[in-house]
Amino acid sequence: MNRKIIFIICCFCFFVFIQNSFSQNEHKIDSLLNVLKTAKEDTNKVHLLLKISAQYMSVNPEPMLAYDEQALALSEKLNFATGKFLSSNAMAVYYDLANDFGKALEYAKKNIKISEGNNNTDELFMAYNTIASIYDAEGEFKISIPFRLKALAMAEKLNDSLRIASACTNIGIT
Repeated sequence: MNRKIIFIICCFCFFVFIQNSFSQNEHKIDSLLNVLKTAKEDTNKVHLLLKISAQYMSVNPEPMLAYDEQALALSEKLNFATGKFLSSNAMAVYYDLANDFGKALEYAKKNIKISEGNNNTDELFMAYNTIASIYDAEGEFKISIPFRLKALAMAEKLNDSLRIASACTNIGIT
């Protein structure tokens, strides 16, 4: 009898925790949406749109795409290279979450070209990780490993110990 009561209490606490977590994300989304109403058409708005998209990822991924598309369009209008990359990467993540792996790979491959064009090692690290994650989600682990190794090489080039550890962990998990 005591085990049942403890189990019920644990389940209740878990559901309260989950509900509280969603509530906090929804509150943060509402706050970001209020800021968006008065945001100027500049690079800060691109980052704001991407923050909104990222908040939706854990609550309800469906609205992500609209904010990612807006961020990409504004980045193109402003000729904001980093914004183009981040928006395109967010779209790859959205399509990965939606299990549209073909579309996710399309954006992820564009990201590699964008980051190579920007000659940006940080972006290349993200692009290789994203494409590897998509192949992992498809169960194509043999294809993902070379991208994981490229991400590790970029982390080493950046001399970023946190990213090196992350890349090594991703290789080990794959």
